[in-house]
Amino acid sequence: DSRPGGLNETGIAAYKMLDDAAQKEAAWLLRHPCIEIRLQTVLGRDVTLASLREQYHAVVLALGLAAQRRLQIPGEELPGVLPAVPFIAALRRGETVPVGREVVVIGGGMTAIDIAIQIRLLGADIVHICYRRGIEDMGASEHERQLARDQGVLIHAGLRPVEIREAVGGGMELLMDFWHKEAGKWVPSGKSVTCFADQIFTAIGQTLDQSTWVDDPKLMSVALDAQGKIAVDELGRTNLPFIYAAGDCAGRSPDLTVHAVADAKRVASAILADLKSEVA
Repeated sequence: DSRPGGLNETGIAAYKMLDDAAQKEAAWLLRHPCIEIRLQTVLGRDVTLASLREQYHAVVLALGLAAQRRLQIPGEELPGVLPAVPFIAALRRGETVPVGREVVVIGGGMTAIDIAIQIRLLGADIVHICYRRGIEDMGASEHERQLARDQGVLIHAGLRPVEIREAVGGGMELLMDFWHKEAGKWVPSGKSVTCFADQIFTAIGQTLDQSTWVDDPKLMSVALDAQGKIAVDELGRTNLPFIYAAGDCAGRSPDLTVHAVADAKRVASAILADLKSEVA
């Protein structure tokens, strides 16, 4: 990216990050004489993991989750269907963004809440959040859900998207199936509903972006876990010596900033211990 800060800069809604907080924090860190930042440098394209390992005693992969999960349903390629995180990033960069009148957000985490509130504040008349399981299963906290309700956002549970179609006269029709809990499992109820929207946001999670890894053999040898994140031990060590991972890209880490910070502290301690062990 052209600016430091990661998701604090590009992935958290503008109404939450006031007074340019992410950039101020980055500027404070960069005051340290031993910290250098190289922007717009892509691992696997501009630098390789092998070259970094040759230059440094240890390498920490703090890549985040830059790729957006897809709905895998017909119609998600329509122009009015947008992933939430890039939209939020464009807004944070000060770009002009489209604002729908009737908006549907698909997802149940913090990003779903963020985009729903943000698009409502930008002037959308009606904003629905549709989540596939129960309200109590949503990744967003009750506090965040109430913030959305206070802004007039409508939250619906037990709805799974099936298809998105172009509507006659403009806009889109979102077909969703009702699901309910039966014997502890979520199963189809046999009923469906069609909702009109002129803008649909997907906020169903992010994945590790490996698009630039293919030309970097050492990077390709980093082991991933069953969820597609970088497999690490309890201190952030990967399967490769002196290669560590922290934050959202690491398998043991929940996708929250506070956990990413805690990961970094554990990894720093592990690096110091491992280097001392090697010298001893």
